[in-house]
Amino acid sequence: MALRVLIGYLCLWRVTSLGPSICGSKPDAVPGCDKRDMGSCGNACCVVEVALPLTSEQAYQSTKDALQRLGEDGFEYVTGGSPNPADDLRPYNISSPKKFQFILQGRHNAPKYFGANGDILNFAIYEGDAPTSSVLRMFSLSRIHGALGDNGQNYKTLSLLAKRLKAAKRVKYGCHAAILSFVPRGQADLRVVTYLKGYGKLTGPNSVSVAMNDGSEQTITAKNIMLATGSEIIEKLPFVEVDEEQIVSSTGALDLKQVPEKLVVIGGGVIGLELGSVYERLGSKVTVVEFLPTIGGIGIDGEVSKEMQKILKKQGINFMMSTKVTAVEKTGGLVKVGEANCASRTKKAKDANVVLVCVGRREFRDGLGAEEVGVELDGRKIKVDDTFKTSVPSIYAIGDIIHGPMLAHKAEDEGAMVAEYLATGKHPHLDYNNVPSVLYTHPEVAWVGKSEEMLKQEGVEYRKGKFAFAANGRSIANMDTDGFVKVLSCKKTDKLLGVHIINAIAGDIISGACIGIEYGAASEDLARVCMAHPTVSEVLKGAAQKTAFGKAVSG
Repeated sequence: MALRVLIGYLCLWRVTSLGPSICGSKPDAVPGCDKRDMGSCGNACCVVEVALPLTSEQAYQSTKDALQRLGEDGFEYVTGGSPNPADDLRPYNISSPKKFQFILQGRHNAPKYFGANGDILNFAIYEGDAPTSSVLRMFSLSRIHGALGDNGQNYKTLSLLAKRLKAAKRVKYGCHAAILSFVPRGQADLRVVTYLKGYGKLTGPNSVSVAMNDGSEQTITAKNIMLATGSEIIEKLPFVEVDEEQIVSSTGALDLKQVPEKLVVIGGGVIGLELGSVYERLGSKVTVVEFLPTIGGIGIDGEVSKEMQKILKKQGINFMMSTKVTAVEKTGGLVKVGEANCASRTKKAKDANVVLVCVGRREFRDGLGAEEVGVELDGRKIKVDDTFKTSVPSIYAIGDIIHGPMLAHKAEDEGAMVAEYLATGKHPHLDYNNVPSVLYTHPEVAWVGKSEEMLKQEGVEYRKGKFAFAANGRSIANMDTDGFVKVLSCKKTDKLLGVHIINAIAGDIISGACIGIEYGAASEDLARVCMAHPTVSEVLKGAAQKTAFGKAVSG
């Protein structure tokens, strides 16, 4: 999933996903915001780019406080009350030619993904992992505490879901306002970001033409340009076309007016499983149709995939594996899905109220003009060197449009490294083998490094150790014992090669494994680290002990 970033002061070189820029009519009401820093029009964007480790509720409160200090009366847009919330987000229009040091060509202004006003959007926060994991967390807690009954579906379900999705929207619309409240006074040099809302196109090695949303056009120039246009959902297929009503993408799936009785998910990859899990918890009868014999998408370990399928099937999700979809037709208020088993060649049809299409994402380069200015491609991807420089020396590219996994955290690191390289000359380094992946179902699945299938294919001899959460005291106390940790290491050197986890907080536990693999640790190194007890994460140590010594004494 693509990262939409704004890059602030070049000497800081910190990159983060941000919401829309806030331009207050009363800049002096914001801490650290001085009218003298606003430019000749007095209406520039006050943006400082920092990491934002806030929960949805914290971001909501910070947003509220900041907007109140701004003296705005448009707070209601945060909770969806304003019919056109971005009216309060006034972009800085360049009134005279301006030479920039750096241009970030972010995601194009596509109303489908950004709203008619071109709001900046991080897919993971608003339409992907954040809302799905948030909703699943709600249901896991409610089942444990009995707040929603045994099945977690019979107490104000839609109301709670709406609150969770609204919380994700608060993050989207509130990031800038929250950041403004943290800007220190006197740091005028931090606010040097100009935000243009429009459709950008490369017109040369140092220039970008922007078709502005207001109908005007501007051309801006810079010493360097970074392309970060990301990816978009694959919607148009030979057998189906998304209408976002009954045949929906992941975007439309989060905006359904009611929970469908029957939901067919085309694609058993990450997004399909995440959203399928959400609607199964809401009461839908969910069927996942997957062309491959395994779920979870590219890179997932085979043993982990099989175990996760068992868990999800036990929860109520039906799977049709090695099956391709041949047709999707609306008929009589329902959607009829034609299916064909790849092995037996048998064909049949299934009715659904809603069909969710999750067959992947594609690089977004539409209208970018990269090839016209000489940027070389490597297949569908933009070709870059080890500094993320394209074939045009002044143009760099990061994220989903270049090689490597389509993940927000991968793109974030690339953006930070390019910024640092341009500012200091420090050579970038990012090993794509060590980029973690997380599947935000319940339980979660997380992995980093090689799977068993990869090691076998490469002819690498390895050792394996597994430790189940059913033997972990904290997991037993939490009544959440599904899953295990699997640690793979080189048989000769014991170097960590891969770690795979199924657990409610697998995405958090995997960080320790990422550190170990990145710095060349052995499984014995992990096995001998003193970890807190009782914790869920100490199962990582137990699995490492089994890999290194053949038995575990903790976990």
